Amino acid sequence: MLMSQIKHKRSKAAIAILAAVVGTTVVTANSTPDIELSKQVFITIANVAMCIILWDIYFDEELAKKGIGAVLSDYCLITLSSIVTAYILAKGITAVMDYLVKVLGSMGWGVTGLLAGTLTGLLGIGWTFYCDDLYRHPKS
Repeated sequence: MLMSQIKHKRSKAAIAILAAVVGTTVVTANSTPDIELSKQVFITIANVAMCIILWDIYFDEELAKKGIGAVLSDYCLITLSSIVTAYILAKGITAVMDYLVKVLGSMGWGVTGLLAGTLTGLLGIGWTFYCDDLYRHPKS
């Protein structure tokens, strides 16, 4: 039963990661040089939302058993840690974007989009591994 639940959670996590990867790739690959800040905000929000969704996929049952204070505390911690990670990631992507567009011209937008999607995917996979391990080996 546990293995079936884990497979189901992993499938849902893969879909959530894929959605964030596609969104980040499309937004970043769009050749609009004047809205880097908007792209940073979008990438940050997409990555934070992805991390919260992944956490919810694995721990929604446990959160339902907790009091509102504990749930808010968990989500606050997850949100703050993912905001820091996602913002650093977004800032790095837009810095690389400027460089790649100067070096590769319009092809740099596509390369930047692929890079952004790859980094978002790696963040999602890493967070999923953490959640998966914590789900299978709870701290008690």
